[in-house]
Amino acid sequence: MEQNQSRDLPPEEVTDRQEPLFPDGETDGGQPPAVDEGENPDLEPSPAPLPPPYADMTGTGCIIFQVTTAGGAVPLEDAQVTVREYHPLDTPGEAGDTLAVLFSGGDGKTDPLTLPAPARSLSMEQAGIGAPLPFALYNAEVVLSGFYRQEYTRIPLFDGVTSIQRVDLVPLPAASAPEKIGQPYRDITEGAHPDL
Repeated sequence: MEQNQSRDLPPEEVTDRQEPLFPDGETDGGQPPAVDEGENPDLEPSPAPLPPPYADMTGTGCIIFQVTTAGGAVPLEDAQVTVREYHPLDTPGEAGDTLAVLFSGGDGKTDPLTLPAPARSLSMEQAGIGAPLPFALYNAEVVLSGFYRQEYTRIPLFDGVTSIQRVDLVPLPAASAPEKIGQPYRDITEGAHPDL
């Protein structure tokens, strides 16, 4: 009954109107209608793949990991730092391709690692939706026996800049169960720029 009432309304007042699939009472014979995309302007093209987060990686930047404990007071030696690619479409917890494995020295610092980054000139361009990022993003995992593992995601790296990524590891409890070793204490997403 409601359909009959809606047909009596002027077209601009009908808000939930449905057209029949086959207006002349025809049937499709169980097959979808053949449509040539070039002849039907109503068909929308499939969405284009997402643009890469950075334009060209013609520059390089360096990163040093400073591994400590006790709120930065005690440097840690022999911490293993695994640096991986960051992919924006990865689900959280997925690891990108491994780029390098570093170890901290007696001062808690790793050797500088040089990685690709977008050209410095991109940082002078106006940013907007769809614009390439003026920095590269990387992930890192830090592991040391006797400490909780920590993961860092979206670590920014700029062309021509040496960044220091601070890592403060938390010790495992003295009587911790063996299954807890290697479990992450916290996953850290870098929101701010690293120390430059």
